[in-house]
Amino acid sequence: MIAIAIIRIISHHSFCRLLELAAQKTGEPCFGVELAKSDRQLKFKELAIALALQSNLNDALNYLLQNIGIYATGIELTPKVEENWISIQFTLAFEHQGLKLDQIYQCMVVRSKFLVERLLEKSNDIQMCLTQVNPVNSKIDISQIQFGADFNGLRLPLALLNTSIGLRRDIIEEVVLKKIQDISEEAPQNLNSQIKQAIIDLLPTGECSLTQVSQSINISTRKLQHYLQQEKLSYSTILKSVRLEESCRLLLNSEKTVAQIALLVGFTDISSFTRFFKNNKGTTPLKWRKEKQIPHI
Repeated sequence: MIAIAIIRIISHHSFCRLLELAAQKTGEPCFGVELAKSDRQLKFKELAIALALQSNLNDALNYLLQNIGIYATGIELTPKVEENWISIQFTLAFEHQGLKLDQIYQCMVVRSKFLVERLLEKSNDIQMCLTQVNPVNSKIDISQIQFGADFNGLRLPLALLNTSIGLRRDIIEEVVLKKIQDISEEAPQNLNSQIKQAIIDLLPTGECSLTQVSQSINISTRKLQHYLQQEKLSYSTILKSVRLEESCRLLLNSEKTVAQIALLVGFTDISSFTRFFKNNKGTTPLKWRKEKQIPHI
């Protein structure tokens, strides 16, 4: 299985280039197909819920056409009826002259089919269409994709539009559970990291006692003291460590003055902060910042 880590904030152009580079490096001309297949979780979570609440596929399609801009940028959808079929044609709505687009369209088409499959609980009648030439040296199963088509997108029988969706509790539950998982992964995973985060949040207020930290993380002061004793940690040591780490982070990664940083890490005056910093780093905050800064070339 091919895997790839993608930065959350990335331009359309960079994403297209990244996919094409991955296809080149892996030697897989259908990398976009494999990427879409390897991650079967529902994308565009809010959109999945909105579509699952529609009464039938026709209503879901109309909702999608009217609201696609809310959920995704850079994509246009165009429906086209041909005898007993309806085509949903995908177009990239950003300047893409000079960009190779095979992989991005592969991703879009395969993931869109997956979403329709989940809504209807059927897949046999849903055709995936790509304008690109059939890659003969692909190592994955691409037999269900129609290459050399006159558009990029999906083709469905018109009769499918009347297929009932109803309230798809499984889709809603999947999206909600995934959201809970994401929140859990982003939140501090243990009491020690919760303590450190609470200290960082409280430092600018100048009120960062053990009692205030315990209130911030919703446990009793006694329980927090017991935890620290078990871990052979002292609150004063943690406070000092967090203060120093936060000071260094702000000196390196912000343009705030030393006086501003002193206040943010809980000191009421710059002299006390400078003395604290020098005792722990052997130099003043300003000198440390100058030594650590990368010179402009």
